[in-house]
Amino acid sequence: MKQVVLNPGHFPGKDPGAIGNGLNEADITVQLAYLIQNKSLQYNFETVIVHKNELSDICTKANQTNADLFISLHANSASNISATGFESFVYSIEAEKFRNIIHSKLASFLEYYGFPDRGMKTASFYVLKNTSMPAILTENLFISNSVDANKLKNEKFLNYLADIYCQGIAEALGIEGNEDMDKISIIINDKKIEGYLIDGTSYAPVRTLIDSLNRSVEWDETEKTVTIK
Repeated sequence: MKQVVLNPGHFPGKDPGAIGNGLNEADITVQLAYLIQNKSLQYNFETVIVHKNELSDICTKANQTNADLFISLHANSASNISATGFESFVYSIEAEKFRNIIHSKLASFLEYYGFPDRGMKTASFYVLKNTSMPAILTENLFISNSVDANKLKNEKFLNYLADIYCQGIAEALGIEGNEDMDKISIIINDKKIEGYLIDGTSYAPVRTLIDSLNRSVEWDETEKTVTIK
């Protein structure tokens, strides 16, 4: 069975990470890591949670597992309280193919809630450079943004997010997953796009939906506004 190391960013009680809107980054990343772990066997992979205060200890422990993938989970923060959205980082070329699949899954899901995709990026973060397996670091919304923070406080939302992580990981590792969320098809002008049914409401990515209508969409970061033209 494929194995994934999950590293909840920061360490409760010693290194809380970003703080804002009643949240500590360290608490959110631990919660998300255990949600993913609890679902992982349903998606035919297993997880090891590596949670240390020192970055060198994280990498040493991760490298002892011989896992197929390493994911460090984080929540973002910025002095600009309107900053929002999701982004991911890799250091090695080897990790890009795994990151691209997982990122696309997560970004599409978060777009249903109006959170923008901030992009697939590269960085020389310690845990990305010093792990022996393909390594990814994700920044899951902004604690400093009250809208993002309210979603991160929502247990049902985090549960959905964990499912999407599992779907992305299973696809990236080439294994068959079990998609618990209700997928739906939305047909516009004879074009079929993928969406989800969540709590009785249909969701579809705004950009994909608008493209199907031969319209254009613009995201205003400052005003937090989607404009359809």
